[in-house]
Amino acid sequence: MIAWGDGRYGGDTSTVADQLKDVQTLSSTDLAFAAVRANGTVVTWGDRFSGGKMDAEVKSQLVNVQKIHGSSTAFAAILSNRKLVTWGDNEAGGQSEPKKHWLPWLFSVLL
Repeated sequence: MIAWGDGRYGGDTSTVADQLKDVQTLSSTDLAFAAVRANGTVVTWGDRFSGGKMDAEVKSQLVNVQKIHGSSTAFAAILSNRKLVTWGDNEAGGQSEPKKHWLPWLFSVLL
């Protein structure tokens, strides 16, 4: 995968280049990128406040990813078990815990 532009915002993939193999889909926020690999895992890069970095807990949950969507500064991934995993700016959707009551509606729209 080739990227260009400001390295702080995803224009430089050198730190994740070895992980960008078998990329199936690519999604972005305003300042970060997320790639879903054929094995269902996710690789991110770019601005850490916009989803370009994720903590170990989030990363461990991102297995069997089916779809991924980016908002302005957060990502949402839908897993094969219909679980939703979010990361990035909490104010832009990076924290899904308080909104679990509308997840059935979200799945009907996204799937």
